Amino acid sequence: ACQLNSNSHTVVVNPGLGLITVGANQTICNGSTPTGLTGSLPSGGTGIYTYQWQSSTDNLTWNNIPPAIAQNFSPGSLTINTYFRRLVSSGACNNVAGNIVTIEVVLTPSNNIIGSQQTICSGGTASLTGTLPTGGAGAFVYTWESSLNQVAWFNAGGTNQQLTSDPLTVLTYFRRVIVSSPCPANTSNNVAVIINPAIGNNIIGVSQTLCIGIVTG
Repeated sequence: ACQLNSNSHTVVVNPGLGLITVGANQTICNGSTPTGLTGSLPSGGTGIYTYQWQSSTDNLTWNNIPPAIAQNFSPGSLTINTYFRRLVSSGACNNVAGNIVTIEVVLTPSNNIIGSQQTICSGGTASLTGTLPTGGAGAFVYTWESSLNQVAWFNAGGTNQQLTSDPLTVLTYFRRVIVSSPCPANTSNNVAVIINPAIGNNIIGVSQTLCIGIVTG
């Protein structure tokens, strides 16, 4: 017939964490620094948040980045594909992961070669053959340039892998500049096009009228 009530306990339920996104995927050139990752201000929890940024090279094994405990994070230069995410804790809600950001690293463009020196007759055109570059994002923008002194360079009008020049009358140098976003421009070797003077002074006298059987001198 006896009844004794215990003391009471309050169970506080913190709202779940939300709004923990950390930006979008990026593509950078080998050795470059990606744009800083901006993390949203979370919602839920107690309203007081702690952060821990993590990185991974395979999107499976994650490692804490020791100094990265702020709302935002700026990675250093990268040479391989790297994944980033941010863990957020608040009250009883611990280490809730946000979205994963992929930083894709592409190789610096290379194999930008345009052949060797050639010689043409004055007034002729040069045919310059360029290799297919490698690296970058795989799509290349070509710009051909010409110069008379290898110091001042001007657009030669070509936008393809190969170039047929305008008619040339003086020694001219050529080079090819390639761009593949997000990597900076890459410039090829210089090639000289040597000009031989056109053949001149090819004169054989004047017209004559002779009697049949007369031999000319």
